[in-house]
Amino acid sequence: DFVKEVIEADTRGSKFEMSCISLLEGSVHENKIRNVLVLRELGVPQRLLFSLLISDRQIVCGRERFEESLQKVVEMGFDPKTSKFVYALHAVYQLSDKAI
Repeated sequence: DFVKEVIEADTRGSKFEMSCISLLEGSVHENKIRNVLVLRELGVPQRLLFSLLISDRQIVCGRERFEESLQKVVEMGFDPKTSKFVYALHAVYQLSDKAI
């Protein structure tokens, strides 16, 4: 149901986004919503968002580590509209700062 809710959010527009932003931080569900909204704003296509939501690596579940990984991938120059961006996000998320 969660994946369907996020994928269908485009049809609900800013009302959905505002309700998500107002959620308290902390839960995995809330982190996923917040992180997916950030990725959407960067221009990541729905099909790539879906792959992140169903991934067993839980990239979009955290906050700090997700933000740090996202920042590094953007700084590296990956285009958010491509699958290479998602692959880079997976890779950077799994590596420690010492390995990068």
